[in-house]
Amino acid sequence: MKKIQAILLFTLSLLISSCSNETIEIQESFSTSDFHSSTSINSLFDTISDDSLESASSSFDSTNEVTFETSTSFESSDDSSYDSSIEETDPKIRYLVPKGTINDNLEITYFQLENSNSSIQCGDATYIKIGDIDIVIDAGEKRIGSEIVAPYLKNHVTDKKIELVITTHTDSDHIGGMVGLSNQESPLTLNGFSYDTIIDCGFDPGTIVVSDYYNIVNERVKEGAFHYTYYDMILNDEIPSSFYLGKDASLDLLDTKFYTNYMNLTKEEMKIKASNSTYKNNCSVPFLLTHGENTFLFAGDCETTAEKALVDYNDLPQIDVFKANHHGSDTSNTTYLLDVIKPKNVIIESTSENRYGIPSKNVLDRFKTYTLNVFAPFINGNIHVISDMIKLDFSCDGFFDYSKMRIEPGSETITSIFDTEYYTSKV
Repeated sequence: MKKIQAILLFTLSLLISSCSNETIEIQESFSTSDFHSSTSINSLFDTISDDSLESASSSFDSTNEVTFETSTSFESSDDSSYDSSIEETDPKIRYLVPKGTINDNLEITYFQLENSNSSIQCGDATYIKIGDIDIVIDAGEKRIGSEIVAPYLKNHVTDKKIELVITTHTDSDHIGGMVGLSNQESPLTLNGFSYDTIIDCGFDPGTIVVSDYYNIVNERVKEGAFHYTYYDMILNDEIPSSFYLGKDASLDLLDTKFYTNYMNLTKEEMKIKASNSTYKNNCSVPFLLTHGENTFLFAGDCETTAEKALVDYNDLPQIDVFKANHHGSDTSNTTYLLDVIKPKNVIIESTSENRYGIPSKNVLDRFKTYTLNVFAPFINGNIHVISDMIKLDFSCDGFFDYSKMRIEPGSETITSIFDTEYYTSKV
């Protein structure tokens, strides 16, 4: 029997030596009870020298069991097929599609947020579609969520699955639409839809709308959705902070460390802090979307403190499309941030008339030093940005005037805010 084992060892050693320019890992264990002699084995034995057998037999230990371990290097001729076969184990990266998937078409829709009942508010609401991945970022006020965002999603999310829902912070013109109007659907309550991951800042000001939001989130979690807070995603090594959207496409959380100010507060302490609107705004969840050569920055209502942290704690690239922070407010969009990201295009989600007077003339003039490509849904209606991983295309639906129930003539062609009466009338 030992001769048979030696023959097997010898044969395997010949096979291994023939692959000297390749790498493979073999781990096999042979037991004497697994082999039976035969005429073919005996014939093979007769062709091998005693010295070779003796050398091979020396590999056995006293239990008559042997383990082979070799390491050489295989190089795949098809990188994409090789990548897709790898089982990813890094808990900080969530793969929404198999590695190597090519999603070379991405479309972002920045919603028109004003209608006949919401002109005093500003709001953010954005929808991203890349392949079969659907992402919703904020949803405006309650009415916007139910009457504008939810119907749009029902028409465009063809597989009825929303992979990511991101609520940047707890202001009602961001989180309210996630709750929606009573007895109406919202982006988080679409009938027949499933949800994969819900992300929010984790700050709870104790308002009714935020309480309603968390009740809805808890229902989605019971149905199988993941719910992550911003600070857990940054600090917990077992929770993802990056989402793989395809080859050269990702959504990555950025760190402001502002969560350290509230993550350990009690609910009562959070209520007290919530009286400061700047504090709430700086709780916003910021992230970088990358699609090939194109970059997109979203940072909710981040103001001066959080913007400084974005620069100080992150390696920010130049940004191709920047969603203006805090609707174009002068308390945000600082030169400290803009000098680093040097935006090529800016989208301002706001309303043409609101009690805050934003976007401010100062901020518009500030943007003008970096780019003339500053667009606004309150001028052109829903704005669509399409990326093919290299170039960007901008289009719009035209501004829908709810008082006249028609699209404003001339608004169907996307226009820089600097070429409109809105800008020239700003004082």
